[in-house]
Amino acid sequence: MTPTSAQALRIRLQDPEPLVVPGCYDAMSALLAQSAGFEAVLVSGFAVSASLLGVPDVELYTETEIVTVCRNICRRLQVPVMADADNGYGNAINVMRTVADFEQAGVSSVTLEDQSSPKSCPLLSGESDLVSIEEAVGKLKAAISVRRDPHFLVIARTDARDEAEVLRRAKAYAAAGADAIKLISPALQRIEFLRELKAACNLPIMIASLGWAASVEVERFRGLVSLITHPLMSLATSAAAVRANLQALHEGARTAALPAPAMKQHDLEILLGLDRIRQAEAAFLPPSRP
Repeated sequence: MTPTSAQALRIRLQDPEPLVVPGCYDAMSALLAQSAGFEAVLVSGFAVSASLLGVPDVELYTETEIVTVCRNICRRLQVPVMADADNGYGNAINVMRTVADFEQAGVSSVTLEDQSSPKSCPLLSGESDLVSIEEAVGKLKAAISVRRDPHFLVIARTDARDEAEVLRRAKAYAAAGADAIKLISPALQRIEFLRELKAACNLPIMIASLGWAASVEVERFRGLVSLITHPLMSLATSAAAVRANLQALHEGARTAALPAPAMKQHDLEILLGLDRIRQAEAAFLPPSRP
């Protein structure tokens, strides 16, 4: 029997080699990641906030909006899709609906963080306002209680920055049944701390390639970190390329002389699956009239 995407992701996280996962924000960016050979993608809340609303990640988009983005991506991808579920968009009861919606959309995992609402991306703030451990544990247990696929992963992210508090919360979240623990980048400053964390919770560890971690070779995380995300890679790359080309075009450059090479139309058609649509048209549409 072919494993589900969630089951495949769960199995992959047991490998000592870290799984590198790029962030995406729509079906197009997710297709590009899949075509590049990545084994999974992450729907980044920061990237969705930027691309959908044009605002920073300060909890202005809604649960429905990001679930819709995830659903569109899952319809087009064959690899597991991981989702940023922020703080669950409310209390433990709200989390139950949030997790059910994400799972029904087709994602393989959700990451729930322990920030209070309104949340703010750690990249945008020097401190994090956290809910109590008891409230965070209740949310995790509520999330686990509603999942239908037992392989669907509920990942607990702690936004604590102090190492002792990270350890305290990671132990509690592991005891609550979380499938993995994710750290925010400001909390990670040394490899040895990852060993302590791994020993404390005995779960797969996830980090983002931001801050200090971005300067460390992937090989050094082997056996300590199960998954490394690059949440802003697609967004930042596309923003830089589009801005450079539009600026050049505005200044009078010819299309052939734009600074960022544009994808050829034929390659776009292949990426988007135009050939399959043409095959369906030939098979199911009546012959066109002269």
